[in-house]
Formats: sequence, C-alpha cells, structure tokens
Amino acid sequence: HLLKHIGKVELVDQDINRSPANDMIIQAVYLMEQKRKILKSTGLRSISPELLKQMHREAIRLLDSAIEERPSAYAYYLRGNYKNYKIQPSSTFPSGYTSEDATLDYEKAIELDPTLAAAYVQIARLDQHTDEPNIRKKVIDYYQQAIDLDPYLESAYYGYAHFKAVDFESYKSTRD
Repeated sequence: HLLKHIGKVELVDQDINRSPANDMIIQAVYLMEQKRKILKSTGLRSISPELLKQMHREAIRLLDSAIEERPSAYAYYLRGNYKNYKIQPSSTFPSGYTSEDATLDYEKAIELDPTLAAAYVQIARLDQHTDEPNIRKKVIDYYQQAIDLDPYLESAYYGYAHFKAVDFESYKSTRD
C-alpha cells in the first residue's frame, strides 16, 4: 500500500503478490518514509543522528537482501537513492557510501530496465559538478535520455536547465 500511496506501485513486480523481495523493498521504503517524517516533524535537534543513520543503514540492508533474493531495476534505483541520500546538506554519505557507489546502482537499474528515466536523472545529478568535458557531455546525454523516455519527468527538465544555466555562467565568467 505504501508504494501505491507514493505513486511507485508500478515499479514493484506486480506479477508476484507477496514475494520476499517485494516485502523487503516495501519495508525499506517505509523505513525511509518514517525517517523523513521524523526529520520533518522534529528536526535534528530532538533526535539522535545515530538513530537516523541506523534507520538508513537498515533500509539499505533490506534492499541488499531484496536484490540478492530477486534483482530488480527498482531495488537498485532505490538503493542508489539511499546511498546518495544525505542526512544534512553538509554531511557525507551517512553509511560511508560515495557517489560512485550510487552511480553503480543507477547503472545496474538502467541495465535491468533501460526505460527507468529517473535513474538517468540521478546519474546526471551526481556527475554534473565535474569540469571534465567528456563527463559534462554525458550529463547532457543522460538528461536528454530521461526526457526522451519520460516527457513528463519534471526533474529531468529542471536538472537539464540548471546544468545549462551553470554551464553558461561558467562560459561567461571565462569571457569577461
């Protein structure tokens, strides 16, 4: 019900009603949703950062188990998101993950389901802060691929526009 509530029900295997892998994915999503609600209602002042990290690690552990049980694009995509998720904007990845760890999960999600547009957006977001021309071109390609796959995916348009705006500002500053 939780995945249906957040509009992601189509990403969980529908041909299997109650598989262990699907149950683990649902538990992971529920745990991260609970964490989000706690942060939203109480902030970091009244809750132990260690408890938040434990919730986060448990969600990733559940996804690890789901992937081991039955690999799916959505499980890899979620795990990439959770590896990429920061407790505070200034913090590092909470469980010691790097952006490369998250990127590997997004790439695996795309390998399993090349139509998962959101995974392209996430890779582009992780790579967009580089100065390397080849990677910057890939960022544009990833955003364009996401837009081609899902013309209604707002995050793809926003990310692409933001990337191009920053690119233009960088270009202007070198010309002045």
